[in-house]
Amino acid sequence: VVMPQSIFSAIESGDLATLERILDGGVSPLVKNEKGEHPLSRIAALIKQCFNTEKFEEEDLYKKMAAMLIVHGAPADDLKHAFGEVSNLHRFVCQYAVDLAVSKRKPASVAALIRDRTLWFQNDDERLEADFMYAVEKGDKARVDAMFEKGLVHCAFEQ
Repeated sequence: VVMPQSIFSAIESGDLATLERILDGGVSPLVKNEKGEHPLSRIAALIKQCFNTEKFEEEDLYKKMAAMLIVHGAPADDLKHAFGEVSNLHRFVCQYAVDLAVSKRKPASVAALIRDRTLWFQNDDERLEADFMYAVEKGDKARVDAMFEKGLVHCAFEQ
């Protein structure tokens, strides 16, 4: 049994893999620590701290954690109170949602991202979209990543 407080240990230690295991194991991203903070609020403080001290790689790690929490049901508003709109967080959320869909071979969540225009394709090319969805369905992470790297697929709000 995973204790809800372990979510905060994973955040504090910057352990992305453990955080993912905890969330996949069913721990709610809405738990509170002894100070009454939600995990996303704690991450917002860490992102701000990293930004202010120019620790950009660490900042990206915390943004990935934030994306994970949001995809698992944490309200994105928890970030805004502490830090305004976190730059390029939408890209991390979109990317994590796609990675999760690829690993579980469940394209429905990606189809929803396309429908709401969070995920879009170069020149709105339907063949690209079909190819991308096929790669998601087959769990072909290398193909999916290559399409992002080549600029064929984009997440809305990219800066």
